[in-house]
Amino acid sequence: MAAGLDEPSDDVTRLQREVRHLRELLDRREQELRESQAVAQVGSWTTDLSTFAVSWSPETHRISRASRDVSPGSHGAGGRADRPAAGQW
Repeated sequence: MAAGLDEPSDDVTRLQREVRHLRELLDRREQELRESQAVAQVGSWTTDLSTFAVSWSPETHRISRASRDVSPGSHGAGGRADRPAAGQW
C-alpha cells in the first residue's frame, strides 16, 4: 500500500495529541473555576449574543436557589435580563 493512505501522518498525530492535551487543560481550568466560585460563593453567567440566551454557572444556580432545570431566561430584545417565573425558583 502507498505510504500515508492508511496511517495518519506525523502532523495529524501531533495535532490530535495537542487537541487532546488542550481539552484536558480546559477541563482542569473549568473544574478549578467551579471550585473557586464555590469557595468564594460567587457565581457567573454568560450571554450568547446571537440568541441572547443566558446561562448560569452551577454556583449561580446554588446562590439563587434555582433548580438547574430552570433556564435563567434571556436578555430579550430590550437588553434586560428576564428572570424565571416565581414558581420556578
